[in-house]
Amino acid sequence: MANYKPVIVQTFPKLGEKITKDTLYWKNYKTPIQIKEFGAVNKIDFSPVPPYNYAVTASSRIHIYGRYSQEPVKTFSRFKDVAYCATYREDGQLLVAGSEEGSVRIFDIGGRAPLRQFEGHSKAVHVVGFLSDKYRIMSGADDYTTRVWDVSTSSEIACYKEHTDYVRCGCTSKLNADLFVTGSYDHTVKVYDTRTDKSIMKIEHGQPVESVNLFPSEGLLVTAGGRYIKIWDILKGGQLLVSLRNHHKTVTSLCLSSSGQRLLSGSLDRHVKIYSTTSYKVVHSFNYEASILSLALASFVSVYCSRPVVANLFGLLCQKLCVRLHARTHVPACQKLCVRLHARTHVPADRKAMVCPPMPPTHACVIPTHPPLLPSYLDCTSQLIFGQFEAFFGLPKA
Repeated sequence: MANYKPVIVQTFPKLGEKITKDTLYWKNYKTPIQIKEFGAVNKIDFSPVPPYNYAVTASSRIHIYGRYSQEPVKTFSRFKDVAYCATYREDGQLLVAGSEEGSVRIFDIGGRAPLRQFEGHSKAVHVVGFLSDKYRIMSGADDYTTRVWDVSTSSEIACYKEHTDYVRCGCTSKLNADLFVTGSYDHTVKVYDTRTDKSIMKIEHGQPVESVNLFPSEGLLVTAGGRYIKIWDILKGGQLLVSLRNHHKTVTSLCLSSSGQRLLSGSLDRHVKIYSTTSYKVVHSFNYEASILSLALASFVSVYCSRPVVANLFGLLCQKLCVRLHARTHVPACQKLCVRLHARTHVPADRKAMVCPPMPPTHACVIPTHPPLLPSYLDCTSQLIFGQFEAFFGLPKA
């Protein structure tokens, strides 16, 4: 035993997660504060003009929330049933929304009663949007039809009956006032030109289509359905360029950065993934407690220009708006915004001390940016919001 020498086991550092600029940026946020909100949120949309308030479509109401106060500054409640897809016009003066009853309504931000109501769909209208000329709107519904309406005359301009299943997603062109795209559960995506009486392009996605989006150049189209995200070249007649399958469940929503260099996707697998549109590889991802239902990007003309918005599924009736402060102490107070949302079952006022039955929480976060600390592609990205039952807003740190 005198000659025994212990063996020295050489140790090596453990390989951890690869640290990138994306990782450092997206992880720098803290736990939110919760604020109560009622109704299931199915859409969040930012106004494109100051003060950049945002509309939250929840149950049979549309709430307009102040960007800093986290309080509703306006409520539209002239719906008999569930409201869907409240979307701003480019000038931020009008808001269009669909409904479960099949009607499409236009609201003036300064009023409360609808300015126009369009009747024609026989089932729920889930997707609406203004064409870029500002005087026409498109709508898609569960009656398999897509319609174009004239705002000034309240009349129907065109009706397309080419889909054979629910029309649940769509987007309009910002460069051409006559073009728009719809996606349906019949596995197809159709591109329409209002100057023709039928679609000008048909794309077979292969799965029920949940989301469609045009790249900023509008030469490429991205679609999501099933577990797949596909990139199509419109200028080559709808040629498939890339097919991605990084989620474990259905991809429900897509969003592009204002520069088109980053693509965000949300899925029922509770993940939000961020892709580089150069390599189409995942550069970062988020994990949440419930399925992601919607994802959007709001562009602000300010120090921090655009904010990604994500919505996920939670709760029944009672929602909570959650506010969280930015983790960086050296970021100006006006930029320290973050919103997060959480939903639970409703508890009567006299029973607030009792424990609620556990419900899956909803999350929404508004994430501001600080240019010197962000990767170059994020120079215009500043807020991230997650919420389907609750909307979230950012409070400036005192």
